[in-house]
Amino acid sequence: MGWSLLDRWSSFFGNGLGNNRAKSRERAKKNELDGDNEFDAIVLEGKRIQRRQGMTLEDIRAFDLFERAALSGHREAALLVYECYLGGHGVESNLTDALAWFHISAESGYVVAQYRLGQFYQDTEEYSEGVKWYRRAAEQGYAPAQCSLGMCYLEGEGVPADHIEAFAWIKKAAEQGDAIAQKNLGVCYENGHGVPQNYSQAVMWYRLAAEQGLAGAQNDLGVCYEQGEGVPQNHNEAFRWYQKAAEQGNPEAFGNLANCYQLGKGVAQDYAKAAIWHRKAAEIGNADSQRFLGLYHSLGFDGRKDFSEAVKWYQEAAARGDAKAQFLLAGCYENGDGVPQDQAEAVKWYSLAAQQGNARAQCCLGICYVNGDGVAKDAVEGYLWLRRAETNGEEKASQVLEMLKETLTPEQMLEAYKRLCNSLHKGEDIVKASHRR
Repeated sequence: MGWSLLDRWSSFFGNGLGNNRAKSRERAKKNELDGDNEFDAIVLEGKRIQRRQGMTLEDIRAFDLFERAALSGHREAALLVYECYLGGHGVESNLTDALAWFHISAESGYVVAQYRLGQFYQDTEEYSEGVKWYRRAAEQGYAPAQCSLGMCYLEGEGVPADHIEAFAWIKKAAEQGDAIAQKNLGVCYENGHGVPQNYSQAVMWYRLAAEQGLAGAQNDLGVCYEQGEGVPQNHNEAFRWYQKAAEQGNPEAFGNLANCYQLGKGVAQDYAKAAIWHRKAAEIGNADSQRFLGLYHSLGFDGRKDFSEAVKWYQEAAARGDAKAQFLLAGCYENGDGVPQDQAEAVKWYSLAAQQGNARAQCCLGICYVNGDGVAKDAVEGYLWLRRAETNGEEKASQVLEMLKETLTPEQMLEAYKRLCNSLHKGEDIVKASHRR
């Protein structure tokens, strides 16, 4: 091997931008067009060897074949040499040499290298450079690059956000059969990004991608069937698509499939199977599934109650801001279920849930203030939280308020109304709180 990077670079491009570089590009073009030329055969042989072996003499031989073809202007071979240097396959790993060959392949016009170089720059958050390479490949008609360029426009990464331009590029890729682009085009139609909202069109594109086996599209199609958007509502179909997506490891589908088993939608109700899928979702941070597992263990759906396990999952969901889990965790601390009884800790979690508009938590927090449980006694503050809970539909709050009104002095009632007016002045409308649950 014994060639320096400069030697390799000069052999490919020549000295500067003169005739050698042009000749190299002409050779690369000829190699691409002539399927029977010797360098295509060399590259194929290198691939066969590489598939058979790891870092062995055979692997070194594969690298030598790739390098020989790359130095003669073969564009795909240049990308394969990059991969060898990057991963240390048949040659000592060298990031500098790897990136040099990466650019050589991309600058020669090889669309796969251009697309992957765009990904590289996007992953390193050099978005403008990523867009540049996506565009070069996209303008040659390479569907994955067209889709990625469209997503850059959709999200405003490396270019100003432009949903119309995003839709146009994603559509080009989708019409070539690119499954990811088909899914993303469905998202555009579903949300009206760059095109009038059209659920039927969204379903059509989700289905095309789903039938190609794209898990994300299978999940999205399941959601359309479950909610009756773009298709008649059909829980059996929703379950079928959720199952396909979940079995491929789609994280959103884990929770959706679990809910089907939990609620008996499209399949016979089965808490044990629901727990299996909820656990998969919970382990990747799905707060709804974490809360379900807490209830599953606290209520003993598997035949025995395990409050310690329940608390673990409530804590996970509560830490993610799930108001219902915060309320349930507060109850565990108040009653000493799975944790030492701690009224102050209960108040902390009731308060967090109540501030998000959870009516039951508002009621419990109000009672804590009225009785001075875990917090300084303040009947007026308790009255206000109970009013919030009542406004949000908590019947128990109405009952407690009736009894509390008989014990509050006129001065306390006046103070309560002052605080209420102050909260309304600050925009803390207790009527709107119910919409934040």
